[in-house]
Amino acid sequence: MPATTAKSSVTTELIAAIFLLALIAAGCSSPSSAPVALSDLSVPEELQWDGRTWLRESLSSQDQQLLERYFQQHPQVADNPLLQGKQTLYVDDRGHRRFCWVYPVQRQRNWMYLEFDARLRYVGTDEGMQEPFNTD
Repeated sequence: MPATTAKSSVTTELIAAIFLLALIAAGCSSPSSAPVALSDLSVPEELQWDGRTWLRESLSSQDQQLLERYFQQHPQVADNPLLQGKQTLYVDDRGHRRFCWVYPVQRQRNWMYLEFDARLRYVGTDEGMQEPFNTD
């Protein structure tokens, strides 16, 4: 077999092997690893969180103003990439407000919240993964 024929045969086999591996890899990716659009992300109406029950509510103009003031005073928080997630407000029976942002990454949910008490004073912030925004 001439050297050029052997070389082109090896090249062809190499290309075929790479193509086959690409097909296998594409076939092994599951639908659950596909990104979830924020508009399709569902969040619960009610959460059990930190030993309290939180109910989802709509944001009012007062809520929007509270967040705007907070972010103006704390610009370093406003730069958190989790704030690109789906924004949701939860309120507990004491009137505490948790402004939550949930951001999907494959099958897990990353989240962040800012909490204010009934008098709209800042209480704290936290971030995490999954609980209480599990997908199963």
